Amino acid sequence: MRMSLLRPFLATLVVFSVASCGDDSATPQTSTPVADQATNADTGTAEGTASTATTRRPATLSADVPEPAASSNRVIIGNSLAPDGAAMSGQNSFSTGDSVYVSAPLDGVPPGANVSVYWTYEDGNSHKEETVQAPAGEEYIVFEFSEADGMQPGTYNAQIDVNMQPVGIAEFRVE
Repeated sequence: MRMSLLRPFLATLVVFSVASCGDDSATPQTSTPVADQATNADTGTAEGTASTATTRRPATLSADVPEPAASSNRVIIGNSLAPDGAAMSGQNSFSTGDSVYVSAPLDGVPPGANVSVYWTYEDGNSHKEETVQAPAGEEYIVFEFSEADGMQPGTYNAQIDVNMQPVGIAEFRVE
């Protein structure tokens, strides 16, 4: 009798152990009943027990989910501008007297598209938001943030969106 109760338990334990291996936290899960047959030692008859095993299937993207306008590494941050209009990077720490520039390339962005920047402080509050239309013939879109805009010491994020789709985000610190 003891073995007939132990067999379904061990089978269930093995199934759950295998199913929980790896990090598939972003993968949808489904439950499937698994029928185990155990023999009743007293009567010699088979009795059915059911347990639930977790199986994983690949996540699929819905066709109506829009793709971002560009990859997240497209935002450049710096304290000066290159001749082509891109922010010159090399640092992500600034002083309150600096102007901080954030830029993103305009390749693939149609002229007239709405380009927005959100300068967000470490407490989650936006210190400055600005939307402009993408100019024709320019390689980069550039935005500026300074003490006149309310910049104070702390950590900030600068996010650029094109037509309400994220292009990227850059984090910087003001000392």
